[in-house]
Amino acid sequence: MVPAREGGTEMGKLQKPVTAYVFIEHLDTPDPKQRLRDFFYNNPSVKFVGRFVGSFFAFARVETKTFRELLDLIAVDFWQSGVRCTWSTVVGKSPNAQMPKKSGTTYCALLRITAVSGADPFAVMERIVTRFKGWPDHFGIAVVTGEYDILVTVGAKRPDDLLTAVKRVRKVKGIAATETAFSDLTENELTRT
Repeated sequence: MVPAREGGTEMGKLQKPVTAYVFIEHLDTPDPKQRLRDFFYNNPSVKFVGRFVGSFFAFARVETKTFRELLDLIAVDFWQSGVRCTWSTVVGKSPNAQMPKKSGTTYCALLRITAVSGADPFAVMERIVTRFKGWPDHFGIAVVTGEYDILVTVGAKRPDDLLTAVKRVRKVKGIAATETAFSDLTENELTRT
């Protein structure tokens, strides 16, 4: 369990509802785009799904009431549907963070961040938040479990603005590595509130 810290960040215990991020690497189907649509419409736990270019071809945000429900979703619904993926759960997020959220922007970057060994990922998250004060489009961030420490989502009206955002993130102290995926969300996202 991550210890609580002072400040404007929700931390100290796993969030309820349980929010999980799904990095979909492969779908066992000849029509992955349709499978993503079917999966979204048939499963109310899936709040967002979008196609990306990067080390995963699609990303989903899932919310469940309990970890047992999430485990069943992973082992039964996702696995039996041919979804091959990796998962992260949220352990802390910046207030009002929505991951991802188009917010009227067309382009989106997802950055999976590994903190320097021994660095506090919550402190790194706060430094990233500071760098994005005044960002004109969508910005969301969370400390997560799994292979990476932090997930950042940035929206922009132009692809070049995403490159500016990635450079901004990479200059933050305490980051060992980043992995970025991009999307044009026009007709490539499904969102449920």
